[in-house]
Amino acid sequence: MPPWNVPLHLAMRSVTAALAAGNGVVLKPDSQTFIAGGIIIAEVFQEAGIPAGLLNVIVYDLNEIGDYFLEHPIPRMISFTGSTAAGRHIATVAAQNLKKAALELGGNSAFVVLDDANVEQAASAAAFGKFIHQGQICMSVNRIIIDRKIYQPFVDVFKEKVSKIKTGNPGTGYDDWPADQQKTSRPNPELNRKERARRSQADF
Repeated sequence: MPPWNVPLHLAMRSVTAALAAGNGVVLKPDSQTFIAGGIIIAEVFQEAGIPAGLLNVIVYDLNEIGDYFLEHPIPRMISFTGSTAAGRHIATVAAQNLKKAALELGGNSAFVVLDDANVEQAASAAAFGKFIHQGQICMSVNRIIIDRKIYQPFVDVFKEKVSKIKTGNPGTGYDDWPADQQKTSRPNPELNRKERARRSQADF
C-alpha cells in the first residue's frame, strides 16, 4: 500500500522486490493517485508479459472495505508506507492475523553539517531536503544539526535560499514558476481534491 506522494516510485519499490523474490502481489494504491501508483504499473508489467494473476491492482476507498484487505487469509505480508497512526493500526491487524508487516512511517530525519562542509552546498541540500514535495515525505529533513563553528554562516545562507522558495495556494497553479521551485513546491493532491469538492458543492 503506497502513499499518495511519489506514488510510482514508492509502489515500484515494493512491487518489484516482491515479484523478483517469486511472490504474487496485490497492489492497493492511494485512491488519490491510483493511476500513477497502480494502473500504470499494472499496464507496464502486462506489456512486459507478466503471467496473469501475478500482479493485481485494486482501487477502492478504505471507508468502503475497512480491514478486509488486511485480514484476507491469502497475503502473508503487508507492506505499507504512510502515517504513523495508520501504520499502528495495520501492525495491530497484521499481528492478530499472524502476518508480517513492513511499515515505513513518519520519519524524523537529521541533516548533519560538519565544520569542514561547503556552507553553500550544505545549505542548498538542506533547503531541498526540507521542502521537496512541500516537506510531505517521510524522509524529508526535520532536524538540522550544525557544527558551532559554521552555525551562523549556514543559517544566513539557508535563510536566503528558503526565502526564494515560492509558496501559496496550490489551487492557483504553478506552471509559471521557475523549474526549481516547481520541483520543490508542487501542490498537494489532497488539497486539490478538497478544493474540487468545495467548488462542486458551491454549484448546487
